Amino acid sequence: MKQKIKALIAVRPGSVRCENKNIRPFAGSNLLELKINQLKRIGIFDEVVVNSNDEAMLKIATDLDCKAVRRDEKYAPNTVSMSNVYKNMAENIDTDIIAYINVTNPLIHDETICNAVETYFRNSCRHDSLNSAHLIKEFLFKDNLPLNYDLRHQPRSQDLPDISALNFAISVISKEKMIECKNVVGYSPLIFNIDEIEATDIDNQIDFDFAEFAYRKLHGGVRKYSKFYLMRFQIWKGGRMMEKMDITAVIPVREGSRRLKNKNVAPFAGTNLLLNKIEQLKKVDEISRIVVSSDSDMMLSMAKSAGVLTHKRAPEYCDEKTKTFGEVVRHVAESVGGEHILWATCTSPLVFPKTYRAAIAEYPRALNDGFDSLVSFEVIKRYLWDEKGPVNYELGLKHVPSQQLPNLYIVTDGILLAPRKKMIEWAYFHGRNPYRFIIDKRTAIDIDDGLDLAVARAWLDMDESVSQIDPYCVGD
Repeated sequence: MKQKIKALIAVRPGSVRCENKNIRPFAGSNLLELKINQLKRIGIFDEVVVNSNDEAMLKIATDLDCKAVRRDEKYAPNTVSMSNVYKNMAENIDTDIIAYINVTNPLIHDETICNAVETYFRNSCRHDSLNSAHLIKEFLFKDNLPLNYDLRHQPRSQDLPDISALNFAISVISKEKMIECKNVVGYSPLIFNIDEIEATDIDNQIDFDFAEFAYRKLHGGVRKYSKFYLMRFQIWKGGRMMEKMDITAVIPVREGSRRLKNKNVAPFAGTNLLLNKIEQLKKVDEISRIVVSSDSDMMLSMAKSAGVLTHKRAPEYCDEKTKTFGEVVRHVAESVGGEHILWATCTSPLVFPKTYRAAIAEYPRALNDGFDSLVSFEVIKRYLWDEKGPVNYELGLKHVPSQQLPNLYIVTDGILLAPRKKMIEWAYFHGRNPYRFIIDKRTAIDIDDGLDLAVARAWLDMDESVSQIDPYCVGD
């Protein structure tokens, strides 16, 4: 059964550092109203719930058709432990999953919230909460001693170890776990790093003024930042912002599949696998251009008719004999433009646009964290053997249930994302230290033979909630 997820907004009057910040005028509205409208606009939550002890705030909630929950005055003062407040709020909301979202982070994008929720569900059997944070690269001291570097071997600031600061823009956790932990952070949290601008949290008047300025500049969520805005942010916050990446999506196809004849143009979803993939990628705004690379005039003609670019490959780069696979990857990367390449096979037809968007959103964070590429993986927990016997478990008394087996990972070939120059250098479509972008079994389907094609067709119209069921979770 699909789990209910509700957005919980907690607000109260009486801010000390920025008076009445939650409902004072802000960009032609107020922070509470803007956040409610954002969460309703996204449309992924079963309900938006406002928890408050303030009549004006509760009225805003009801006027906007949200559930208003009156907080007991016992839990209203700022002297009350937040642990008790968290527990009380969780006890007073009817849901399975809580997305705890602050109104004081008005610059977070709709897509970031969606990505956070999707990431939580993909990882909910390994992490009991998802908590937004942002990386800080500062020389930190405590009690006159450095915390994160050696005074006698001072690194550059960009070489400091990654330290994430929780910003509470969004926290996702089950109701049960929030009550147990008395917090929105579980025992095994997944830290979800977001852009420092999106992470802006209003604590004082300077924060408020900056956030309002930035919000107006963003025109209600337009993602392109002006140079003037970026300069103001650097002056006010000392942060940085990444522009939209230059990403070329490459769909490699060729004639002559051995196991499934003409599989790249096999009928699928009312069209064929190649055209299906082109249409999926065209819906991903983050992609700068789409290139179909092939030796097949028929497939290149299809691509041109669909309005995308083409790369005609010489036969030696398609016959699987003359050139190695690495030489093929290098040749394709050298033949297309762009700073980054998304290698997107049409034989992974259930990688939908939202999954590409989620991967692209995580990609710059992955590079910043020291990974050299991003690869889609499926996690498997199976009892595996080689010629010598069990690989990942022991026989006899030490046998464990499958959910306790160590994680093993299958490269799915659905999403392979890396800098184009690195692909040329590696002669491969990912590096030795890829970020593991976990996808579910349905999304991971890769068509090699007729049975795979039949399975993909069967799964195409399956209720999406099935994908959120992790087969390695222990049921109640």
